[in-house]
Amino acid sequence: MDFSILSIYLEKLKKISSRLEITAILAELFKKTGPEELDKVCYLSLGRLAPFYAGIEINMAERMVIRALALAYSAKEETVTASYQKLGDLGEVVRKLSSKFKVQSSKLSVTEVYSQLYTIATTTGKGSQDKKLNLLAGLLKKSNPTAAKYIIRIILNKLRLGFSDKTLMEALSWMETGNKSLKVSIERAYSVHPDIGLIAKKLKNGGVRALKEVVLTVGVPVIPQLCQRVPTAEDIMEKMDSVVSEPKFDGTRVQLHLDRNQKSNIKDQNLEMDLGDDFKKPNFFVKTFTRNLEENTWMFPDLLEAADKQLKAESVILDGEAVGFNPKTGQILPFQETVQRKRKHGVAEKAAEIPLRLYNFDLLYLNGEDLTRLPLAERRLKLLEIIIPFGGKEGG
Repeated sequence: MDFSILSIYLEKLKKISSRLEITAILAELFKKTGPEELDKVCYLSLGRLAPFYAGIEINMAERMVIRALALAYSAKEETVTASYQKLGDLGEVVRKLSSKFKVQSSKLSVTEVYSQLYTIATTTGKGSQDKKLNLLAGLLKKSNPTAAKYIIRIILNKLRLGFSDKTLMEALSWMETGNKSLKVSIERAYSVHPDIGLIAKKLKNGGVRALKEVVLTVGVPVIPQLCQRVPTAEDIMEKMDSVVSEPKFDGTRVQLHLDRNQKSNIKDQNLEMDLGDDFKKPNFFVKTFTRNLEENTWMFPDLLEAADKQLKAESVILDGEAVGFNPKTGQILPFQETVQRKRKHGVAEKAAEIPLRLYNFDLLYLNGEDLTRLPLAERRLKLLEIIIPFGGKEGG
């Protein structure tokens, strides 16, 4: 698919506020998109290049984009800046500049645009800014006005079309069946592997049966299930029949992924957060994620070491709450102190001052097996079997 076609759809979507109309237009777009590009169309329509948890950001500031526009259209930076101050939207600025440049047709495919944007996002090191500028300028020179406008809005994270992954899930159901009958199946797949691009591609290639191939994967965060509020304990018992009660820890939610058969994902550049001389880099794969699916592995070196020593398993996905404690008394600390562990600098010092305990309340995956369809009681028994408590005995 030509990126110019996608940009026309994005322009149309920008003018619509009705959720039903947006869903219908997206379903139409998805039908026209080939299976090899549907994942990229999904990401780009959300103003992204990858699923949220991957943390891939373009990170080009407005000042740099203005320089790229000046380079692409042989204009002065002052002129581009003045136009931006007048219009208030660099997308509109580039549309006007591109019109004067007389690029009225674009043969750039979605894949080509996506590939260039991905390269811009992942280019780092010495001279990276100049490389990004030249890549973007070259891309704009080949783009017609509407395509250029949406390239810039995607780069600046200002697409703002009023829909999310959830809307795309509904549109995928309409694409496949002409109704929303697949919504539950798509949402189930998304909950265990929140990558809308991957799910769209599988559905396009293999239909609803392919959704069964979307499974829990170590390194891909699972979406936390939201609880339903009821007024009394009696209502809980009536609704659930069999329940488990436990104390609520006021810490920070941590989803821990570990696989001893995969190589370590921790590279030297990840150690720039000053994890300390005593930190021993794990020789296996381990990641932690927040409730919002953001990776925060490098903030918790003590949890990584504890996972190595206290987990009797080859691969796991654990859901728990990290809570700070006083290293002298063992007393649990209030949230205001635990939250100080969320940092990028002085990590080792703060870890020594406020060490963490991870209280695990669920086991989602164990040694290659998805446990999410098992009853909680069975998952908890398996959880007790694999944890060696600090200073305690196995199974405690």
